[in-house]
Amino acid sequence: FYGRALYATSSKVENRDSIYTVTYAQGSYPHAVKVGTLTDPYDLSTFELLTDYTFQPVTDKNVVEGGHWEEVIVPLYGAKGKYIVFLSEYDATNQVYIDDVVVEKETGCNMPTLITTENLTYESATFTWKSSKSKWQVKLIDVETNGVLETDTVETSSWSTNQLQSTTEYIFSVSAICAENETSSWSSTSFMTPCKPVDDYTNFVVDFETNLIGNLPECWEEGKLTVNGTSTSYITKVINNTTSYQYSRNRKEDNTEAAALRLYNYSTTYTNSYVVLPEMTFDLDSVSLHFWARAAYFFISDHKTATNRARLYTANNNYQKTIVIGAIANVEDPTTFVPLDTFTYSQSWSATAGVYAYNDETGNEYWEEVLIPLKEYKDKGRIAIFYPDNGKTSYFFIDDMEIVPGDFCSSATN
Repeated sequence: FYGRALYATSSKVENRDSIYTVTYAQGSYPHAVKVGTLTDPYDLSTFELLTDYTFQPVTDKNVVEGGHWEEVIVPLYGAKGKYIVFLSEYDATNQVYIDDVVVEKETGCNMPTLITTENLTYESATFTWKSSKSKWQVKLIDVETNGVLETDTVETSSWSTNQLQSTTEYIFSVSAICAENETSSWSSTSFMTPCKPVDDYTNFVVDFETNLIGNLPECWEEGKLTVNGTSTSYITKVINNTTSYQYSRNRKEDNTEAAALRLYNYSTTYTNSYVVLPEMTFDLDSVSLHFWARAAYFFISDHKTATNRARLYTANNNYQKTIVIGAIANVEDPTTFVPLDTFTYSQSWSATAGVYAYNDETGNEYWEEVLIPLKEYKDKGRIAIFYPDNGKTSYFFIDDMEIVPGDFCSSATN
């Protein structure tokens, strides 16, 4: 195979218990092949996967030229009366070689194949697999601790668990029991549990300062933007105070753990950044989203005369000072965003290096309070905050976010 979306079929398979033995040479591309069945050899929509196999990388040119071959055994469960197909279907150009294909009776104690993870939630999952045997042993492993969490012996090719934790990576493994004291090798699949929705508004309090530097809080997501055809994750992150710049409302000298969420538009290169909050399942009718906000165009680098002051200024008033708050149905697709509220930072000032605009030593007078009633956000998707592009390099900071009781407007100030 050399290319994409190519496939070759065999003659019809008549032996239900057969296995497919595939050996091939290492190529220089994704090095992968899908093996499956077709009901109609001229209709790829009838394809059913048996295995998706990736070759082991080989970097030694002499080994490759000398013929690096691997053997693959694919049980043909459910293949009777169908056609076997080798399929190259990948995003990049794919190069593989296949040789010495045979169909033969199954011998030995072969491990199960085609493990499928179904009905995955933050706390439960179901696994199915293909095997010619009638009894199996299974185990569930926590990847971080490498500890075995559950073991079981089953007589159906399906197993379920409800002992999972949110945003945790696991490995599920299954081995066929062929006879007394005879078991197959383990067949495994890894998976990550999704986030647990926030089910109580009092649990949503985010100060952006606990082990979040350079990342986002757990279960938050950055918008999947595309820049010149390339996806980027550069724009939105939690950024911490330094000895030069103070980003957080928590302004303590040399407190590099204090941080805030930064939205960033960089000229015309990285634009329209957005961040999506966790899924919330509590009633939004009588609560509001509360946070503090600040916009800035640039930061003064001369900080020697004003430690712990608000070290930021605007060279002009053209930077973007507005954010749009709304709901998004699909995090991957910004076109599903529904704008519901806007907030525009009201302050402007100009300064030069060494001249600081502040009224108190914390600089917190430059943070403005935002209070967004959430009644209109109900059943529209996850809460999202967009930072629209205006063609200028701009920064917008958010800190100390929480959900508070009450469907009300913010109180008067000054």
